[in-house]
Amino acid sequence: MDYVAKREVYVNKDAQKRDYDTGHTIYTYKNDAGFIAIAFGGKRTKRDWGYRFDTNDKRQTYINTFMKERFEIAAAKVSAKAERKALMDAQFKDIKVGDIFCESGGYDQTNVYFYELVALKGKTGTFRNIQKEVVPGSEGMMSADVVPVPGAYTSDEYTKRIQGDRFKAGYYNAYKTDPAKSHYCSWYA
Repeated sequence: MDYVAKREVYVNKDAQKRDYDTGHTIYTYKNDAGFIAIAFGGKRTKRDWGYRFDTNDKRQTYINTFMKERFEIAAAKVSAKAERKALMDAQFKDIKVGDIFCESGGYDQTNVYFYELVALKGKTGTFRNIQKEVVPGSEGMMSADVVPVPGAYTSDEYTKRIQGDRFKAGYYNAYKTDPAKSHYCSWYA
């Protein structure tokens, strides 16, 4: 049984169906109780809402308001996606071979990893892990500040897709960083 057949549980067999560009489908019909409207979003088999109205005008006003909100939400999503893409494209323009990326995160500790971009083809970067060194005088109790050591490779080359000023390194994203900037690092026993 497909999703359309499952919707028939909620909908009168004489209902008029109308599909909208937002992916919503609204069924309307009239019975002894009044004017009925039932809405489904996407391919959902459970209705989003279903109401009875006293008049056809009230039902149509409710449907119009609902669909206007859905179109506004859809337009806002398209606009936000375009803004994110424009921002990421602007950030990507600053990426060049030799850039250093930093991945930082952890549980009960802060692990820091550095990567060097050794080749770039389109938006695909070829990376190598590089060593880090402790900043003198920054040592604390199981912690220190670290900086990358460009050219001191600790891995073979591998490729990753660059998205804006970052790429998915391991568990976290690695962000472009200034090679002279120190990063806090800690460890647990």
